[in-house]
Amino acid sequence: MAKTNRKLDDIYGVKSENSFFKKMPEGATSDWVRNKRYHNHFRGYTEVRTIDEHGHAVIERYYTSPWTVSELSERNYWMIRILFAILTIGAIALYIYSMSRNIPGNSHWAVAIPGLPTVIFLIILVVRVGIFFAAPRKMTLWDFESTSKKLRRMALYTSLIVLITGLALIVFAIVTREQVSQTLLCGIMDIIAAACVAAIYFIEKRLPYKEIANHTVVPEGETYQIR
Repeated sequence: MAKTNRKLDDIYGVKSENSFFKKMPEGATSDWVRNKRYHNHFRGYTEVRTIDEHGHAVIERYYTSPWTVSELSERNYWMIRILFAILTIGAIALYIYSMSRNIPGNSHWAVAIPGLPTVIFLIILVVRVGIFFAAPRKMTLWDFESTSKKLRRMALYTSLIVLITGLALIVFAIVTREQVSQTLLCGIMDIIAAACVAAIYFIEKRLPYKEIANHTVVPEGETYQIR
């Protein structure tokens, strides 16, 4: 539950010209984005207007939509998380080893174009796996969106760019015939790394989730459900 002070006559911001619920005025892009993020984060919550002892309006938020929970057993629930961590570490190790070899392909622009951004994707993937690992078993709509769904998307994007890097190395070896065996080996290692990350995408996509009833009791007061 969270509390927020707002204007007494507009506790939900619906009267504001920059409100998410009204047509966005010209030049109010930042206000629209803030409101959109607010509603994405608190989607499924019910806001309750209360008045504190000083006569100020206070917003109390209660999550009232159904919870999203994993249908895996406790053992499999944690095994999947450990597996994702191992796949991520393995992919990073393979990629670093491949791209750190002193071969002509690793310094060529055709390999660098996908290769350099891959580092950023891998870093973000690590963050996403960490967030997924630490996610609560019983999730809100935002928890599910920011863990499972975002991990799935990042794993897909990362696997594709790592795969492109590996294919670029293989094409370089075939075209230039420079240190062919070592360059091909590095390209294959990148492809294996891409397969490790792709496995995260396909496994997470098949994980079973279900919704369970939410028995949160909302106190009396003026309410508004964020959808």
